[in-house]
Amino acid sequence: MKNARRLILFRADASPEIGTGHVVRCAALAAALKSRGADILFVSRYLGDAYRDELTNQGFGVTMLEGEGSSPQNADADAMATIQAMQGYARPAWLVVDHYGLAADWHRRLRPHVPRIAVIDDLANRPHDCDLLLDQNVLIGDDRRYEPWVPATCRQLLGPGFALLRPQFAEARRTLRWRDGPVRRLLICCGGGDADNLTERAVEAFLDVQIEDVHAEVIVGAAYPHWERLVAQHGDCVGLTIERNVADMAARMARSDLFLGAGGSMTWERAALGLPGITIAIAPNQQRMCEDLATIGAGIHLGDAATQTVSGIAGAFRTAVARPAWRADAARKLMAICDGLGVERVCTALGPCS
Repeated sequence: MKNARRLILFRADASPEIGTGHVVRCAALAAALKSRGADILFVSRYLGDAYRDELTNQGFGVTMLEGEGSSPQNADADAMATIQAMQGYARPAWLVVDHYGLAADWHRRLRPHVPRIAVIDDLANRPHDCDLLLDQNVLIGDDRRYEPWVPATCRQLLGPGFALLRPQFAEARRTLRWRDGPVRRLLICCGGGDADNLTERAVEAFLDVQIEDVHAEVIVGAAYPHWERLVAQHGDCVGLTIERNVADMAARMARSDLFLGAGGSMTWERAALGLPGITIAIAPNQQRMCEDLATIGAGIHLGDAATQTVSGIAGAFRTAVARPAWRADAARKLMAICDGLGVERVCTALGPCS
């Protein structure tokens, strides 16, 4: 049996359809908790081999639930399967749930088996029975958005000051160069999944613009399903490099001058490093956050991915390249929003691990 004071249980999934942000941010928190003495167990219905290997390589336990798909078809059955997956472990100190398909009914089924439940969410559209609620995407107002959805006793951690970033971003921030010149490097990244292949439209937009001396670095995740097509179509293009599932995203962002791609968890990674960007929402939960950043002058937001054309993306890229004063101002605003130390604050809120 594991020491009950030191076990933290995570329930999260990843797939091309739902993206990988849930698992990525949970893994950042899990790594910080592990460094403080906790043991970690991930319970997932779907991860894909690459993300399962990543979690196990970090020293986390991983238990897979039976059944197809990356979202529970029956929350009651999912709760029972999660309880079964906990067998052989002592009572966890915390259960951390990061899943849009799970709500208060699921939490209540787990209550007899865990003393405290933390929920990571950014939708504020369903009830939670939890002791702590984290939404790192609250930016403008909305500080009371969860009051109808959580118990009065629930502690709420709201805003990018609690963004769950890996340590590499805070480290890169300490030696960050100030971007005061022209755009020389563009970073294109549309999330870890990108089932609808926004990446290819972004690449084609960059190639259409043909700005001299600008190099584009394209990063896709392990769950990206169009890898072979992307490489076959654009792998030999001059001024373009394409890589998959890189481990040093902070270094890539630090050396870039402009970002083009999805919102989501990457937004706060960019903010910590002052990387201004053009965003496109590849999921409904990204829309409000990206709009808020555009409202305060910290980003250019084009809207929903389904409506984007190559020519429209190319036009936004030209605009951003031609506005050095805007890029500098956006960089300052982004860095003021997120300092990269949110995971430390969340660990403090969860309490001692040993």
